Amino acid sequence: SWIADKENHVKSEEFGRDLSSVQTLLTKQDTFDA
Repeated sequence: SWIADKENHVKSEEFGRDLSSVQTLLTKQDTFDA
């Protein structure tokens, strides 16, 4: 169904956002530890 497709799309977009914020946090942590 198109609703399920939309739901999956939203979930993957949120996952992508979470992933990039995690990577940003890790980068900041590396800079802080250096």
